[in-house]
Amino acid sequence: MIRLGYCCINLSLKDKKVNRGMIKKTFLSKGLNYCSELAEQNLIDTFDIIKWNVDNNIFVYRLSSNIFPWFSEYNLEDLPNFNNIKSTLCQIGKFILENNVRVGFHPGPFNVLASEKYQVVDNTVFEINQHSKILDMMGLPKNPYYGINIHINNSKPNKASALQRFEDNFSKLSNSSQKRLTIENDDKQSLYTPLDLIKLSNRIKEKYGCLLPVVFDNLHYSIHSDLLCPTFIVSECSKTWSDLTPLIHWSSSKKIHEDPSCLQIAHADYVYDKIVLPNGNFDVEIEAKCKDLSLLNYIKNYQNI
Repeated sequence: MIRLGYCCINLSLKDKKVNRGMIKKTFLSKGLNYCSELAEQNLIDTFDIIKWNVDNNIFVYRLSSNIFPWFSEYNLEDLPNFNNIKSTLCQIGKFILENNVRVGFHPGPFNVLASEKYQVVDNTVFEINQHSKILDMMGLPKNPYYGINIHINNSKPNKASALQRFEDNFSKLSNSSQKRLTIENDDKQSLYTPLDLIKLSNRIKEKYGCLLPVVFDNLHYSIHSDLLCPTFIVSECSKTWSDLTPLIHWSSSKKIHEDPSCLQIAHADYVYDKIVLPNGNFDVEIEAKCKDLSLLNYIKNYQNI
């Protein structure tokens, strides 16, 4: 069975926002009080979107990493309305568990656990741990099903050295973050294929006793010239998930389907390629600019999903 989901923003509910934020100048002047206010509003709307998803038989949803504005700059517990926020997170988590919804995060590309720069690594560890705190406060099990997905995003001075730094820095993450982390294949030929990541996953499991599942991204995979059969690669990635349902990212190339002037890796507004996966259970996050509208359009075109 394939379950489809989408990422963060809901275009059907135009009055719901999950990423209210502010510029640095405003953050410095208004501080944690304003962060608290915006975060609470973002969480309330996130809850409404998840309820809408369930009403529309959508059970996979990527949470926005921008729910808490500037949350790399403070501890969540320091927010003035932390008790209200924690209560709302508990309610959201209860609803998620009762309705078998899968949620997770995909922190931004500046989170580089394999960086050569100590400050970048420290910032990455802090931010990933912040994401874990949110999922923990929801009361969600500490495993990659409710995951935090990142890229390796570094190959300096070579892949072997970068992967070793990632492996070493994995130990700096909180216990919850280690249990939730997943890794995704890259959109540059100089970076990492799923097979590269499967080897790293096996090393992490052997060294730390943790799963480090590989999230397969079809569009990223398509840019590599030495392609093996994608369904074979998906099957290999699935093994890194043990008995958990694997998560897949799926999108179509904007260059191929909508605008020839774009880069091949740019996501199209809609999904034009049929999702073809091996037999088994998969959760698929559609990465398309039209978000939920793209998902609903795909279901309309492919009723057998």
